Amino acid sequence: MEPRSTSRAPQARSGPDPERVVVRDREARAGDDLERFFRGALTTMVAPGATDTRSTRVMARTRWAGEHVLVLRSSASDAERREARAHLDADALRRSDGTFSLDYPGDSGGPPLQPDTEYTLVVEHVSSGARLGEGRLRTAPVPGSEAAAKVTIGVASCHNPFRPDGALHPQALRALTAAQSAYDRVGAGRVVLAGDQVYGDLPAPLSLFDPDHFAKVGPRYRDSIFDCTEDEVRALFQERHRIFWKVDAMRGLMARFACHPILDDHEIVDNFGSDPAHSTPRWASVRAGALGAFHDYQARRVFGDARPASFDHGFRYGDVAVYVTDLRSERFATEDELVLLSDAQLRRLADFLERHGDAAAVVLVLSVPLLHLPDWMIAASVNVAGEGSDAGDRWSAPKAHGSRDALVQVLTRHERAHPHQRLVLAGGDIHVGAAMELRFTEQSRTALQLVSSALSNVQGRVQELAGGAMARAVSTKGRPTKTFAHASMLEGVDGADRNPCAQLNMGVIDVDASGHDAAVRVRLLSPDEEVVPNAAPVFDSGWR
Repeated sequence: MEPRSTSRAPQARSGPDPERVVVRDREARAGDDLERFFRGALTTMVAPGATDTRSTRVMARTRWAGEHVLVLRSSASDAERREARAHLDADALRRSDGTFSLDYPGDSGGPPLQPDTEYTLVVEHVSSGARLGEGRLRTAPVPGSEAAAKVTIGVASCHNPFRPDGALHPQALRALTAAQSAYDRVGAGRVVLAGDQVYGDLPAPLSLFDPDHFAKVGPRYRDSIFDCTEDEVRALFQERHRIFWKVDAMRGLMARFACHPILDDHEIVDNFGSDPAHSTPRWASVRAGALGAFHDYQARRVFGDARPASFDHGFRYGDVAVYVTDLRSERFATEDELVLLSDAQLRRLADFLERHGDAAAVVLVLSVPLLHLPDWMIAASVNVAGEGSDAGDRWSAPKAHGSRDALVQVLTRHERAHPHQRLVLAGGDIHVGAAMELRFTEQSRTALQLVSSALSNVQGRVQELAGGAMARAVSTKGRPTKTFAHASMLEGVDGADRNPCAQLNMGVIDVDASGHDAAVRVRLLSPDEEVVPNAAPVFDSGWR
């Protein structure tokens, strides 16, 4: 695309120093809102990701070309040093905004990691000695072992710590700090980041889709994000990650736990893929560039440096199998249908479930909760608000029933073949924490759904009340619906009965497979205003 002439003059740029900064970090802009929003954007970070019993993958962000080294040490023995190295080309780093991945053992020739063992990690730039960051990870226990029988997995979504003026919200900062200590306290072995880890379109005055804001931050000679090339869009969304992840507590959460991120709409724009317009050529560069940035900063810790066609993936943690779906990159809408999952992804899910039929429990991560509002309520809302609205984005939307039925068929077929395996659905998106039980047929075993949202996106009081009231409407009180034979909100125990929870929250899934039949427990934790940085249980299902 030829540059479009505007009143803004081109800016001269000097050539890069290949052994110095290979990625240009934007300086603070003029204006209070922009200055607050951009101030302190992250420069380096580390984040462990896909980690099994013997190996790990770590994503990092650097400012330098050249050789980098990952150093792992077992907490049990400081002398047990393991290394993996990567030589980084300046041109490749410029395109990836300095992000890359390191695998251990990979081709290092080092000994494999030990199962169920905690390791500290450090990533450094070799020639300068600069440290990109440090963190830790825990390898997975061997399935069937004593350690594998009792595991805990964290779930959190919707990270937007900003007020509309670009300042960080104190309440959001407290929640992010509390999340680290909370997941430490409950012994979370993995954390699933269930979508909206950055927002391309919020805060509204600082949205990439706002003409006034884009005029200040967009590339020269571009009038809107729709005029940008794929690489230009990718750079804009890479910058969003550096801004949204500048909070120490957010980076700390990702450095202290092996995290599995899931793509959702705000990694691009609200309700992305549910409006037929999103599948038109006008959106092609926006889609491709935003997904490229998502891979750079999020999916790279799972998939490595090669970007996959779709971001769905599965992993095993002890006696629990977890499948993380991708409901956005393949989503498309026509006048008659809203496809949330491709046939190919459904086949991959079915294959994963079959391979892990020995697991005591399956956690299926869906960024948009399968069970949210009754069909009649969603249909009425779509008629009022339109196809690309929040209502039109849900599984209950009339045009999405085909995708919902196809997913339920996969789950019910697997359940019939593995009747003793427990099922937990996990997700976020709706800015309300909630816990529900459901059965797909009268003969089905009860499954649980945990919605953890929002982690740091502070809602107004009116939004909190509305969200809570809508979440309560999901209960059919035992009456059958088109898809669910039974669905109802869960009761809490020991006074932790706030369900739904409209305050900031983080989710916890516990599985105990030590007995004859696996028991499952779901919890919601919320920042304690009295004891910072503590997070108190506001909902606890008890063992079920």
